[in-house]
Amino acid sequence: MLVGQGAGPLGPAVVTAAVVLLLSGVGPAHGSEDIVVGCGGFVKSDVEINYSLIEIKLYTKHGTLKYQTDCAPNNGYFMIPLYDKGDFILKIEPPLGWSFEPTTVELHVDGVSDICTKGGDINFVFTGFSVNGKVCIF
Repeated sequence: MLVGQGAGPLGPAVVTAAVVLLLSGVGPAHGSEDIVVGCGGFVKSDVEINYSLIEIKLYTKHGTLKYQTDCAPNNGYFMIPLYDKGDFILKIEPPLGWSFEPTTVELHVDGVSDICTKGGDINFVFTGFSVNGKVCIF
């Protein structure tokens, strides 16, 4: 009898070995931290702004840059892939003088109940421009 080549039933030794391997955790690797989730949203504004000048960056909780992306120039949409569970910080980085709320969003990605896994949007809202300077009277 040929075992494992479609010529007949698998023998008891093969079935037993397969069960032992599955129960012992040997076999295909499944990391508990491995996920693929898209974390996205919009940069929103009531006035016309150039979305292509804005970057969205994902940092670890220790400040290491993991990923960065530009916004879609037509509507401010962004999407960042997450490959790991954990704690992250999402930051908007606009040109100097542009203000947004919020400026950062803390993320706890657990692969179950977080906003990214659930497919929710994270939005940054443009609140205005700031002007810095000094008024001199002559």
